[in-house]
Amino acid sequence: MKEHIFNGFVDNICKHTRITREEFFKPNQNSEIVLARHTLFYLCHQRGITTAMIKLYMENNGSSLNRSPITHGISVIESKIKEDADLQVVIDKLSILD
Repeated sequence: MKEHIFNGFVDNICKHTRITREEFFKPNQNSEIVLARHTLFYLCHQRGITTAMIKLYMENNGSSLNRSPITHGISVIESKIKEDADLQVVIDKLSILD
């Protein structure tokens, strides 16, 4: 139901980080890509998209993961925002959908 919001966030994050959608959804432990995914999880969470729905949308894009990386990613971004106010500015920009 909210997959268009999920995809909009993915597009915004990929554009901002210059990561391709293919790279974004590939199983990869590159810190930049992991941070981008965590940002996606946080943005979705802020828009009321459940962890189960995030998991489903990730699977729809070929990225299979369980719930714990999603909840962990949300927590990571929440902590980073507390440490770095500039991150909130970036999050605010990424949350705007066309």
